Amino acid sequence: MKLVKYSYVFFIVFIFLGCQITTSQVEDLDSQKKCEIVISHFYTSLIKEQYRDSYKLFADSFFTKIDTSKLDSFYRKNASASGGVKGYLMVDFQQKRSLTNINAINCVAIYRVERSGGFTNERIILKIVDNAMPKILRYNVDTSH
Repeated sequence: MKLVKYSYVFFIVFIFLGCQITTSQVEDLDSQKKCEIVISHFYTSLIKEQYRDSYKLFADSFFTKIDTSKLDSFYRKNASASGGVKGYLMVDFQQKRSLTNINAINCVAIYRVERSGGFTNERIILKIVDNAMPKILRYNVDTSH
């Protein structure tokens, strides 16, 4: 029984340390500003309902999972359900650097978005590689608020 308890504790510690070793928290204002520029372009395309303008802001890997017609449909569905985007405000921003690729930073931005039908909370995950402009990896809309 002791062996099972120790194995369990070892497993938990191993998982915890593994998570801590693969990434480190970053506070890079230059990277944050770059993300804010990309996100500003992103929301401008949504406000103007010029959805195609947003496609260039996404990473190529995003489009291996979803094509532009599905993304366009997603935008239209959200605009229909919650209303068009009227404004947006960042409420949280975090950056993490992969210790296995020190030239890459993953950023998570949380926005409170004003839409004509109410407010949504939206999460945008971006990746910066080799100090280039960030690319969007993921975009989520939470309409439950």
